[in-house]
Amino acid sequence: MSHLTKSDHMSRLVKQALTSDPRFTCAASYDDLMIWSRLCRALSPTQIFTLLPNVLNAVWTQEDTHKQLKARNARKLSKLEIQALAATIISFQRASHQDAEINALKQQVATLSAQFNTLSYTVFDILERLSRLEEENQRLTYTGAASMNELPPPPPSPH
Repeated sequence: MSHLTKSDHMSRLVKQALTSDPRFTCAASYDDLMIWSRLCRALSPTQIFTLLPNVLNAVWTQEDTHKQLKARNARKLSKLEIQALAATIISFQRASHQDAEINALKQQVATLSAQFNTLSYTVFDILERLSRLEEENQRLTYTGAASMNELPPPPPSPH
């Protein structure tokens, strides 16, 4: 999509958000940031920084949306405030992505922990069985040798 097409599409999405949510003022309140985050989900940080000023300018210059915003006591953001809004939207996006990554990593740790516990139990079980078999093998060897009157030295102490 070209820059103009994306800007026009984004302007339409903002107008829809203004119509559907009476709290939306195209500013930087927490409620507005939640809406901006949803509207900008598919945009890269560069696109957010370049499109947001154009979109907000278009929204404020259209008569119907301008009236809606004025009725909500909204004020037009300065260029610096728009750049700050873009940076905040990007921060929200990154936090959301990191939350998803953190949850995925926590799930992996839980899975690995469960697998490790199962493996530890299995290794302990195998070592215990091996120890019993070695003791039994030594007894059998000692008993077999004793029956043939060939006594080997007693088995070493396990400790």
